Amino acid sequence: MNEVYLPIAFTLVGALIARTERIAASYHEVLAAAANIFSENYKLWWSTNLPAITCRPTSICACVCYMALLARSPRWIKSVKKLLRVYNYFMLVTPEEAADRIYRDYTRLPARGKRPRPPFIRVCGTGDLFPQLVLAINVLVRKHPEIPVWVATRKPAMVALLDRDAPNLFIVFSLDSSQESWERMAQVFSLGHLRLRFSYLRTSPKDRIPACVSVVYNQQTNHRLPTDDHPGLCPADAGRLPMAGACAKCRRCWSLQPEEREDLCHRRSQYAKRS
Repeated sequence: MNEVYLPIAFTLVGALIARTERIAASYHEVLAAAANIFSENYKLWWSTNLPAITCRPTSICACVCYMALLARSPRWIKSVKKLLRVYNYFMLVTPEEAADRIYRDYTRLPARGKRPRPPFIRVCGTGDLFPQLVLAINVLVRKHPEIPVWVATRKPAMVALLDRDAPNLFIVFSLDSSQESWERMAQVFSLGHLRLRFSYLRTSPKDRIPACVSVVYNQQTNHRLPTDDHPGLCPADAGRLPMAGACAKCRRCWSLQPEEREDLCHRRSQYAKRS
């Protein structure tokens, strides 16, 4: 029997988006200069997070996304307002100022300790891309080529706007088994973006994972999922790495794997011929 998923409006993510929209209508504060634009994240250590109103979830994403836990938290209003302050900041300032702020706050993260600064900048630990943020990312990767910048999105239109050539930009486009996800995958393929790879959120053992997928994430609450059947399975999800700070050790999502280096060179040559 196929899995049945609720319409987005009836999910916790749908409720969180609706609640955030109501707050955002009258909440215009921006992130204070003394505050850090990064938020703590158990798996990543630190990431730049955005509110749910930036998301365009699929029916599956809306049912299983960990961001939905905010809707159940007694502190959800406080958390949402922090995310809105970050969002309002990006909407207000120039891309150059936003890029400098991301870099400055990244360098202010602790180099050592319980949650050390990761060797990459992660954008959209929660939430998704929007044009003002994309412009800031494009400035950031050009000004600081020494730092890998890892971006996750479900929006083909935002992929089209991201820098095509910066070697330190790693775009992970998120897929799942929903029909809309497959449609978006086709849209992204048509862009021919050279800095792109795909991840897949697996929610059922019967999921058919596309051959283009580099990274597979298992739904954390589903303990029936395989942990040894795909070479791209996240090692933290498979139990091979501790979840805390796993992304800094694994490197799969924010650095080129050996097999991808050859493929990237081939795709670049094909793109150059078409141009």
